[in-house]
Amino acid sequence: MTTYMRVAPMLYGALPHHDVADAMQLLQRCPMPLMVWPQLPQRSFRERSVVQSMWGFPGVHVDERERRMFVLREVAEGALDQLALDFLQRRDMRPVLTPSEAAGLFALLPVMTTCAPEVGCKGQMLGPVSLAVQVTDQHQMPLLSSAAFFEALVQHLCQRATWQATLLGRTQRPVMMCIDEPFLDVVNSPFVSIDREELLLALARVLAAINGQRALAVRSLTAVAGVVDLACDAIFVNAHELERTFADALPLLHRLWQRGGAIGLGCVPSDDMTDPLGQARQLVERLRALCAQHGIPLLQAGPRLYVMPVASLGQVSVVQAEATVLTTCRLAQELDEEVQRSV
Repeated sequence: MTTYMRVAPMLYGALPHHDVADAMQLLQRCPMPLMVWPQLPQRSFRERSVVQSMWGFPGVHVDERERRMFVLREVAEGALDQLALDFLQRRDMRPVLTPSEAAGLFALLPVMTTCAPEVGCKGQMLGPVSLAVQVTDQHQMPLLSSAAFFEALVQHLCQRATWQATLLGRTQRPVMMCIDEPFLDVVNSPFVSIDREELLLALARVLAAINGQRALAVRSLTAVAGVVDLACDAIFVNAHELERTFADALPLLHRLWQRGGAIGLGCVPSDDMTDPLGQARQLVERLRALCAQHGIPLLQAGPRLYVMPVASLGQVSVVQAEATVLTTCRLAQELDEEVQRSV
């Protein structure tokens, strides 16, 4: 087991494998400080993150044959009062994920007993803003168009974030829960009827429901003002986007590190690019040079730095996904060893 000091590998979660055992074998070959449970969208439509995150929400209809999901508005409306009451009483009686919807989640639990004592586990789910943008009712109206549905969705996610963190906590290991918000910049749209501050407050509520380490995955630090000030221990961003907006992101990086937050850099390409390790290394080096110009030793200042694939791996080939995971671990190990030699 590699002991990471400063730089460590991290994954978003999804892998393209059809067999959960194959996915777990890959993760066990690539030691990480936080073992991720693999979401397997190619194995089943139910294993898509959007379906897993909505599982148990009133009125959800999943059509596996047509590979679509929507909320039956009339059914959901009739259950919102009960959901609100259960939320206030901290009671969750709705269906939760099982191995049929999240094989990797339940496969991870026994594997954790074979890991080194310091290894933790990482969970993940979509955040309220991105979920409300993507999920519609049967009439193709997004849940974000209804304040009542959006509030119900926030309550649902608070309960399910608590449930997943508690389940992973049964391993008696450190737990990090990542809330993925790929569409968070919709809060800046003038066409969204819900107030921007209310949308950010909703995300803050879901983060606050997590008992353990909290991570937030966004495309950019600069797209949504205030994202760095949310109560999370790590923020995962696209490193290319960070490089492009570095001048604006610099004060946000300062704030993140000053409050003890870690950053994850999505820098390892998952396509058929020649020399992905070299490409990722060059990107990190460019960011390190930019930071050095402002007196910041990127690899040595503040909390742990995570290196990650540029995006989730659920839609690439198995061969490419496995190569990307191995490259991510190798990059982290090389950078970490470099740091250890310098101290």
